[in-house]
Amino acid sequence: MPTYYRNGSLWIEIRTKEKSHPIPHVHAHFGDSSVSISLTGSILAGSLSNSKKQEEAVAWVIDNSEFLEKEWRRIHSV
Repeated sequence: MPTYYRNGSLWIEIRTKEKSHPIPHVHAHFGDSSVSISLTGSILAGSLSNSKKQEEAVAWVIDNSEFLEKEWRRIHSV
């Protein structure tokens, strides 16, 4: 799974083996917690144990949404 952002213990990836996910999204991880974030910044599932890290992840996704959408579509062949 390619990692697109890392800041200390926070990292963001696009999973390559997911099926049936029509909404482009990423997964952010911090410690033992994770959250799925749409490329518009909406939380789809989960949450990070640190709210500031979750805000950082959402902001990064929004700021890089164009690039992430291209990558998501390339990885998922859509």
